[in-house]
Amino acid sequence: MSPKEVSDQDVAAKQRAEVIATFKHLKPGDQVDLQIRPDVVPIRLKTILLGYDESNFVIISLPLSAFVEHSAPLKSGTICVARMLIEGEAGQCIAFKS
Repeated sequence: MSPKEVSDQDVAAKQRAEVIATFKHLKPGDQVDLQIRPDVVPIRLKTILLGYDESNFVIISLPLSAFVEHSAPLKSGTICVARMLIEGEAGQCIAFKS
């Protein structure tokens, strides 16, 4: 492996560690802003964080109204953007696209 490849891997590992450390400030019950299909006609929902596996997935609770009003876009493989605010001393935002 070249020194640049090692350096890139070190940077990626450090960034991942920072994201995981930030996630640890989140707790079940925190609000998650979920934007469904941002590339088409975005639908924004206020959801609740149930939990997460820091290296694999986030589990949220959708309001029942989301299934009634937006049933078509709520299927596996739909592009979503999730945003979570960490208030208090951390004062950070986590956002990602799936």
